[in-house]
Amino acid sequence: MEPGKTLSISLTEVESSKRPTVLVGSDSPGDPESGRSRGRMYKWNILLGWCGMIGGAVLGMTIGLRAESRDWAGGYGSFRRQALRLAHIAAFALGIINVLYGTWTEGLRQLPIWAGRTGCVAMMAGGLLMPCVCLAAAWHRRLKYLFPIPATCVLAALVIQAWGSVRLMLTGA
Repeated sequence: MEPGKTLSISLTEVESSKRPTVLVGSDSPGDPESGRSRGRMYKWNILLGWCGMIGGAVLGMTIGLRAESRDWAGGYGSFRRQALRLAHIAAFALGIINVLYGTWTEGLRQLPIWAGRTGCVAMMAGGLLMPCVCLAAAWHRRLKYLFPIPATCVLAALVIQAWGSVRLMLTGA
């Protein structure tokens, strides 16, 4: 646009235009070219999910190598050993859920951008924090009171994904 010229849009043009589709990972809402970048946020869920599964496998292998010793980590029934097993399962299971979260995005696209991004970040935070809190609690029992933080992150992400799925079902898109 040249300097000195004004841009005018009539109110009827604005009212008659359709609301643009906004994608969670998009840099420019409503831009059809932004579809290529739609997976930007989701790709982090997928990457973190695979890293979580690898970490869960390594942790499981490490625990498994020591498992036959009855006294290792306080014995089979001790809180320390239970927390270590939970860390292994949490890393692996939340890794899988993060990959699923990043690959099934249809429901998140039915939501406002802030909700989709919040869900993605919350799922990544839960997938990262839960195994860390489990490991920390295994060595410092008082840290078990941090469990609500990653659990709330995962719960929020799942509620947001369910919200998007319900909206997708109701709109029939």
